Amino acid sequence: MLLLARQAVPIQTLLVIEMATDSPLHVAFLPWLAGGHLTPYVGLATRIALLGHRVSFLSTPPNLLRLPTSDSHLPPLLHLVPLTPSVQAPVSSTSDLTDSTEHLRPLLRCAFDSLSGPLADFLSSAAPPVDWLLCDYAPYWAVPVARSLNVRTAFLSVFGAAVLGFFGPPDELIRPRRLAPEDLTAAPDWVPFPTSVAFRLPEARTAFGPAFGPDASGVSETYRFGVTIRECDLVAIRSCVELEAEWLDLLKDIYGKTVLPVGHFPPVAPKESVAADNLKEWAGAFEWLDKRAHGSVVYVAFGSEVRLNREQVREIALGLSYPGFPSFGP
Repeated sequence: MLLLARQAVPIQTLLVIEMATDSPLHVAFLPWLAGGHLTPYVGLATRIALLGHRVSFLSTPPNLLRLPTSDSHLPPLLHLVPLTPSVQAPVSSTSDLTDSTEHLRPLLRCAFDSLSGPLADFLSSAAPPVDWLLCDYAPYWAVPVARSLNVRTAFLSVFGAAVLGFFGPPDELIRPRRLAPEDLTAAPDWVPFPTSVAFRLPEARTAFGPAFGPDASGVSETYRFGVTIRECDLVAIRSCVELEAEWLDLLKDIYGKTVLPVGHFPPVAPKESVAADNLKEWAGAFEWLDKRAHGSVVYVAFGSEVRLNREQVREIALGLSYPGFPSFGP
């Protein structure tokens, strides 16, 4: 069996795999296409492979070429497996959200959904057979495909427990009762403890439509979450009890299944030659940081799917310059 368990360490938890037999496992990973999903999935896949288990990392051919580490630096037991969509993607990269604009992303989800057939082909022919499929929220069709082939499944969430808890149980995600942006500005009734986790109204107005409304793929983002959570065998979250104990306990209650924190799996230390190259690349940034006082630097970053308009960039720049401290950006 695959057991994801907590190991007490400062701030974070680590993934521990234990088996009922001495045989290694074959674990497959299927992340969503965005860089903020690919990178942590690669991090966990690498750690599992270094523990002696065979890992198959599934994605589209262009995305496999864009992984944060080249194939030559991956563990020998980590195999990159290309899945080609049967529906033409709307951008030339055929998969990377970095290259797509907001209005094209629903069409990109349509192309991603056409990977269900290639996934079934891989799972049915893999040798050795796949024991576990760890999938993201977006491929809500992956869990039924895996179950039909006797492959156990885990929803591996790159979102923290507080985010998942705020959006609620599977039934609420599939058939939401919150029907207006204003409904997202207060904690929902299934959260039994005091919390400030909620949207401000301008944030809610921006997020509500893409999250709750069906797009060109025929389903909403919340629907994808809901079906994946409802159908999987267990939920593994990129979090730890030291940070989100209350939220993790809440998820166990509202999901009605095992919810396991698997830590934050930072990148595995690269080989010495790679580390040296990385150090040269970042030397200027490190030198600049070394001259700053402790706690005096604010780093602002956004996910790979964020596209800021001119007004938003201006507001961020004004906010950073308001205290009168020096700032710079790309």
